[in-house]
Amino acid sequence: HTRFFIKLAADTLLDSSLSNFVMQCLQEAKLPGNAIVFEISERIAATHLKQIKHFITMMQQCHCSTLLDHFGKGANSFQILKHIPIDFIKIDGSFMHNLASNKENQAMVKSILETARSMDKQCIAAFVQDAHSLAVLWQNGINYIQGNFLSEATDTLDYDFTSEIA
Repeated sequence: HTRFFIKLAADTLLDSSLSNFVMQCLQEAKLPGNAIVFEISERIAATHLKQIKHFITMMQQCHCSTLLDHFGKGANSFQILKHIPIDFIKIDGSFMHNLASNKENQAMVKSILETARSMDKQCIAAFVQDAHSLAVLWQNGINYIQGNFLSEATDTLDYDFTSEIA
C-alpha cells in the first residue's frame, strides 16, 4: 500500500517522451502504477494546461495518480481544477502558518476542502507544524497531513518497507 510522491519540474513535464518513459519504467520494474503519484505545481499547470492535461491522461492509462501542488496560491486555482483530472490537491503551506489563529487562512483552507470534497479529490495539508493546526484541519475534513509535526524530513530514505510485503 506504499505510494511514492514524485515532484516533477516544468522541463520534465514538458518533455514529450516522459509518458512513454514512465510507462516503460513501470513495466520493467513490475511496479503497479497506483504506487506512484506525480506532483505538479499549480503554477506549471496554469502555464502549460494543455501539456499537463495530456500527461495526466497518459498517466491515468497506467493507473498512476497525480497531485496539484501549492494549491491555492494562484489567482485561478479553482478554475484549474475544472480543466485537469487530478486525484490529489496539496494545499499550499503558506496557509498553515498560524492556522489556528488566522481566520483568513482557516477560511481559505475550509473553502479548498469543501471544493475538493465536491469534486471527489483527496487533500493533503503541507507544512503542518503544530497540534493546533492539525485540530483545525481534522475538524474541516483533511484527508492527509505532511510536515514536521509528524516527522522531520531526512536526507535518506530509511523507512523499513519489509512490513509492506504481503
